[in-house]
Amino acid sequence: MKRKTVSEFWKEMTGETGSLVHRVTPVIDSEERKRINLECTDLGVALLLSVAKLSQHFADYPDWIPLEGDNRMRADYGLRRDAIGMWRISGNLDAMLDQMIEGRHSMHPRWLVSDSLVAMGVPHTMDSHDVIADLLTWGRADLLREQVTRISGTVPRHTLYSALSHGNKMANYFEVPATQDFARSMVDLVDSLGIDLDAQDMPDVFPALIRLAQNSDSRFVEEMLRFGASPVVQYGNLRADFIAALNGNAATLSLICDRMPDVNGTNEFGENLLNQVLHRLNDPDNALVPPMVKYLLDKGVDPTHPDCYGKTAAEAVEDRLEIHEKLHKDSPWLLKAIEETKEIVEAACAPGLNA
Repeated sequence: MKRKTVSEFWKEMTGETGSLVHRVTPVIDSEERKRINLECTDLGVALLLSVAKLSQHFADYPDWIPLEGDNRMRADYGLRRDAIGMWRISGNLDAMLDQMIEGRHSMHPRWLVSDSLVAMGVPHTMDSHDVIADLLTWGRADLLREQVTRISGTVPRHTLYSALSHGNKMANYFEVPATQDFARSMVDLVDSLGIDLDAQDMPDVFPALIRLAQNSDSRFVEEMLRFGASPVVQYGNLRADFIAALNGNAATLSLICDRMPDVNGTNEFGENLLNQVLHRLNDPDNALVPPMVKYLLDKGVDPTHPDCYGKTAAEAVEDRLEIHEKLHKDSPWLLKAIEETKEIVEAACAPGLNA
């Protein structure tokens, strides 16, 4: 019997002839949202990929792996395989988050060796440790796609997707070089699994492009855009271009802006990208500001647009120059970047420049 689509059923029930354009997003309770957030962290991704890989090698691998907490004691949280064979983080989620914040856990794959041996009831000897450690080793970069695809049905989609968000950290986890080829293979892998690169079907998951813009993993940004990720993907008030501008990630900013239809958009404070970059003139590493300002002005960002204080670009730079001349006379490198930025902005605002 041919199965009908949701759209066909919707038309039957409503009598409408158009297209179904809206579906109600499932309500996710606070505990499940907390679990999803943990499973999207770099450690959560590493743990779930590791336990899924390891469980493939034993027909009776335990369904519950308690993890070590403080002082090498068993914690009240761990990894549990649910009724449909999906590995999830389970137990006292607040306690696990506290341990992660305090840095007591590592995302190295071999960190799971001890926990697995205890859960399996196998004595922890040098030989048993080496066997499990070998099983948790991913091997060559060209085999990653095959291995991850094999376990993809036992790891949540949001976890597989979030592997992209952590960029070069995942190269460290897989123990492969953090090259452009690695970035391309990771994006291609997630795309091949049918997962939306903008996470639009996962409302509680942070879009990878925004987090990569924050971390300055420009190789991953380039590959995501190449595979069709939206340069203007948004999460609440956050957008990748503004995150890159605020964090001074010049390479990432140019990759995104080169694909944007309009570079004069504003953030929640009414500021454009130029306003955002100029805020970095107060930072010790403000030497990166002049070339970013030059790039944005060449792209057509409006220098007369006021920032959240009502200052145009020229006025904002003048204010910062005045402040730094008074407060940082012994820091000529700070003044140098501001003076260079002032020259660039004044040249762009010169009368008749674009006549």
